[in-house]
Amino acid sequence: MKKHWTILMLSALLLTLAACGVEHPTLEDGTGVSVTLGEAVRLDTPDQLTVYPLAVDADQAKADIERAFGITLGTALSNGAYVGEDYSVTLDSQTGHWTYQTTKDPAPAVPPEEAISDQQAIDLATQFMTEKQLWNGEFSDGIATDATSGGGNTPELVEEKIVYFYPMVDQKTVTGTFRWILRLDPQGNLIEVDNYTAPIGKAVTVEGKSRADLVQAAANGEGSVSGDVSDGTEIKFAETAYYADPEGDCLYPVYLLRGDRFDVLIDGRK
Repeated sequence: MKKHWTILMLSALLLTLAACGVEHPTLEDGTGVSVTLGEAVRLDTPDQLTVYPLAVDADQAKADIERAFGITLGTALSNGAYVGEDYSVTLDSQTGHWTYQTTKDPAPAVPPEEAISDQQAIDLATQFMTEKQLWNGEFSDGIATDATSGGGNTPELVEEKIVYFYPMVDQKTVTGTFRWILRLDPQGNLIEVDNYTAPIGKAVTVEGKSRADLVQAAANGEGSVSGDVSDGTEIKFAETAYYADPEGDCLYPVYLLRGDRFDVLIDGRK
């Protein structure tokens, strides 16, 4: 059975927003895990933080798809999909998110040593993103992983190389599901592009948590925890980032706290 080895996503943090930058997110059930942020952890906690509204522009998304893949999308089917001679496209009019898939047969699965390397996959995906200008701002270096089959008594085969790109805003990575995913066959042919980003609007300034607020929030078990806290809950590193979830209407600031084998996301807004 096919297994997708994806990188750890911090997807437990859910938003309930009446207006971007005004209401705070509500953590679904919370986590109940208290962590310790010691004085030795260096972290800038500015008085003011920035929230960015996200726009929905399905027409622009459609134009981007047509330009990037050299196709003309006609009328969508009843399920919102577009089907061509050798491709299919789905476009969500509510979010502007879209997926392009080629219907051509991909190169067959091969042993890991016969597939392109992670770096080759990243280079090919980066070239495509850059040449097609699919994201006008900065994005992080690609992260590659494999989709494999087999294992155990059956030889492991690489079916796809999967490359993730996370946009950068204010020189900070956007965490959560706000990302691009490109899938290539073992020989490097592009077989799918998934876009979970959206156009970023004008910045809104909000009041940020102080260090004391953050220490208290961590001690109260606020935020979203991913990973294993069995080795202890001491924070070793902290930084600011942005977060967006699948249906969210903004990018909002978070503090990313890291322990030995776990991460914690805490809303940065006071």
